[in-house]
Amino acid sequence: MRIYFVLMRFSLVAVLSAVVDYIVFVGMYLLFSNILYGMVASRAVSISFNYLVVKRMAFHSEQPHLRTLPKYLLLALISGTCAYFVIQGLVRDFHLNVIIAKMIAESIIFIVNFMVQRDF
Repeated sequence: MRIYFVLMRFSLVAVLSAVVDYIVFVGMYLLFSNILYGMVASRAVSISFNYLVVKRMAFHSEQPHLRTLPKYLLLALISGTCAYFVIQGLVRDFHLNVIIAKMIAESIIFIVNFMVQRDF
């Protein structure tokens, strides 16, 4: 049960972070028609929210920020880069709408991020 509660808390924070991320991404994409600009802007905004809330509410971590933040930023950089390339591939190869492609990419990366953040 404890594992499921952690996953439920993490999922709730992820949904809230995703809403923030999607709003910024869509806004930037509509302004610039550029996936990279949208990804960088949306990640920059949602990272701040997600890091603090996941650390405190989902995992109840008491580790110092100097220890956890660099690892979190590295994970965010790696997952954001992976998401960018998956989105690009889905748009280019399958002619999907950018917003749909982003939803698919971020859904795939969600579980991996949970496992990495839980352990590190």
